[in-house]
Amino acid sequence: MSRAPLRVVVARAWAFAAVLALLVQPMIGLASDGARGLFSTGLSAGEWIGFVVIVGLFAWGEGVMALARRWVPSVDRRIRALDETSPALELLLAPLAALFLYAAPASTLRKGWLGAGAILAAIAIVSRLADPWRSMIEVGVACALAIGPTALVLRVMRGGRAVGPSATAIPEDGGSAPATPVAAGREGD
Repeated sequence: MSRAPLRVVVARAWAFAAVLALLVQPMIGLASDGARGLFSTGLSAGEWIGFVVIVGLFAWGEGVMALARRWVPSVDRRIRALDETSPALELLLAPLAALFLYAAPASTLRKGWLGAGAILAAIAIVSRLADPWRSMIEVGVACALAIGPTALVLRVMRGGRAVGPSATAIPEDGGSAPATPVAAGREGD
């Protein structure tokens, strides 16, 4: 196995660090704002139940099912796809390439930019909600976002192999997911 040139290693590290920052920075802000909102308003017993349900749904649905199982493996594959044949601009814009916002097929770029727009729309909508509901959603999203960087770091530490049986991502080419968790563990080899 040959070593990647320094410019490729730097571009991959730049993409990895930027994606981590993209997940960690809002996670910290949302957790802080959400907790502050929850504790300043006080919750009734029913609202506490709602809080637990909302956080659980976000952590499982967005954190595990969307981020850890689908998005993280795709981003990791895009980062690892950066190589000595990648144009200089793609290496410079490696974080955007990793996030499917640059240097991808047109349909993939559309999905990437539509996804980014949907996130911005969701932020605008949630920011208009009254407490305690806004704070509940902020904490739920923060929990989901905490799963993303954890899955990405674990995946990178394992050399691109899936993290446990839950990491059966749909391949970037649109094919079907591996039939078994063992096959998913070999996808980066």
